[in-house]
Amino acid sequence: MLPLRAIVNQKPRFIISDLHLGDGRQEGLEDFDHHAAENFVNFFREVAALGGVKVILNGDFIDFPQIQLNEKSASPQRFLGTTEAESTARLQHAMAGHPDEFHALEEFLAREGNELLLITGNHDVDLCWDQTLRTLMQRIGATEENFKTGIAYREGGVYVTHGHQYSDDNQIDVPINFTFNRLNSCWGTLFVEHFFNRIEAQYPLLDNARPMWKAALSALLYEDLLVTGQFAAELLMFVKNFRVPLRDYAISALLGWQPKTRSLREKNVENLVAGVQIDALREKLQALRHQPEFRQGFDATLQDLDNTQWDRLLSGVDSHEQDVQDLLLNGESSHPQSRSFFSSTDNYQQAARCIARYQPAIRVVVMGHTHVGIDAKLLQAEGSGRTFLYFNSGTWVPSYTIPWWKLPRLDDLTDSDLYTPNSGVIRCTGADDTLEVKYVSRWQDVLA
Repeated sequence: MLPLRAIVNQKPRFIISDLHLGDGRQEGLEDFDHHAAENFVNFFREVAALGGVKVILNGDFIDFPQIQLNEKSASPQRFLGTTEAESTARLQHAMAGHPDEFHALEEFLAREGNELLLITGNHDVDLCWDQTLRTLMQRIGATEENFKTGIAYREGGVYVTHGHQYSDDNQIDVPINFTFNRLNSCWGTLFVEHFFNRIEAQYPLLDNARPMWKAALSALLYEDLLVTGQFAAELLMFVKNFRVPLRDYAISALLGWQPKTRSLREKNVENLVAGVQIDALREKLQALRHQPEFRQGFDATLQDLDNTQWDRLLSGVDSHEQDVQDLLLNGESSHPQSRSFFSSTDNYQQAARCIARYQPAIRVVVMGHTHVGIDAKLLQAEGSGRTFLYFNSGTWVPSYTIPWWKLPRLDDLTDSDLYTPNSGVIRCTGADDTLEVKYVSRWQDVLA
């Protein structure tokens, strides 16, 4: 793991994130196209030649959930991911599909003084497995001297973390569930594996639109797609309770048991659906449940909830649903309906303010995850007048951020002109009082 405080030196530090390397051969699921691959190889060749360079891969280097396996074991419960062997097999697929990129990393580390730091994100939490990480290190010639890994990095006034832990739908507090000997998972990964992977042949850019849950809700409401009963039930749980149940699921998965209650509520799915506040969603679910196969999967998923989770589903605050209702009724509104579900701010900057408050030596906070690059946004540390700079390292795949007030149809998200090509890099030089940090959206500009 990365030490909390590393020895500061004058190595230039380059931060990149959200590359999402996939299988390389499953064209429909591969977001890291040949343009991104060429940029990656050229970037590492150029910075390697500088010598004495640190490159920080700030999460989602590899898109493990989009790498398909011929055989994959069934998870014993919701929000559990792959085994160590399955994660390692997925990595081997990625390495086989992207030989030039992994060779570029190998050449970078072969240059004396260069160092690679890898921070795990929600899409490559698999690298927390010992065997999976060793397989990567062996492929790129990494050693304990030139390669470090962890969930955060702090050095010379800079704090770097991927940021998914501050996202309601991608939060993974503890990477590995040793009770079940599997990865812990999250809503975002559920969306990818149960929904996006199934329809990406028809909508190849869909998972590059953010936030992903909007595309899922749009598909359920408006599109003529095969949406399973299980997925619809899980999306309903997400919409109704958004943050609260995630804690229950995480604790349950972590401890390996499900809390019980004396609740005498009947698990009446009919009443639950009838009580949905979002008119369009309620009507669509009622119509879909006339299909026997859909109804069976939908009802079974909700019946599998324990009593505590069922209680939360029925008694949770409906404000999030009302936010969605407002959105559907006022889709072209020019101002926020609320500061909760569809806030015009984001959790990441709020978390950065908290980090700066409790770590006063930090002058710069860098996150990734959102796919939206940010250069030097001045923020105030929570509870104090001290200011610091916030950066986001963006992405290396084409991306489109759906406006917070908009719920588009999926056909509207197939227009490639909406998606901006990226190769975002943050460069850090100096430390503390001499620290200089700059974000560029094209890697070539960082060396200018």
